[in-house]
Amino acid sequence: METALAMEIDFVRYCLEDGRAGRVSRMPVSALSNIAALQSDMGLHDEADRIWRDILVNEEVYSGKENPKTLQSKRNVAIGCANLNRLEEAEEILREVLEVSERVLWREHLDTLATMDQLAGVLARRHKTEEAIQLWEECLEGWADILDKQHPLTMRTVQALARMRDDLAVLAQKDFQAGGFMFSWGCYFVSQ
Repeated sequence: METALAMEIDFVRYCLEDGRAGRVSRMPVSALSNIAALQSDMGLHDEADRIWRDILVNEEVYSGKENPKTLQSKRNVAIGCANLNRLEEAEEILREVLEVSERVLWREHLDTLATMDQLAGVLARRHKTEEAIQLWEECLEGWADILDKQHPLTMRTVQALARMRDDLAVLAQKDFQAGGFMFSWGCYFVSQ
């Protein structure tokens, strides 16, 4: 993991030196976000949170507050909050992102579903079981339609819902990765 972090840092330096890429160019911003995700995976949550917040400030200024890339950055800040156990703040941020994402994108968009999933994870950690289950059921329906019933996200949600229903909000540790429930989405299928 340290090697991946060093490579991302070298890439950002390369992009930024001699004006090869501007401060908010997608390549260095994505690389910075990857650096933050790697730091978070390494347990360096404060450093990751700082980077994600810096990225968000720039995204809001240069892309606008309702741009999908800004919404992704805001979700990353919520990931940082959740990782630092600031669950109330993470919940508030994710609710804001969900409201905008449903309006700007649509309810069944993968970015919106990712936000719903992360909010459900935070709600589960805050013992708001009924709302978490409701959001995960909506995620499951959306993912089953868009991805596939055998997709890892679909299958993991099915398993988590079963545990939530059977054990009254007792989830396995593997359910909680960066960002609440599922794992930080990186470049898998959300806006980059």
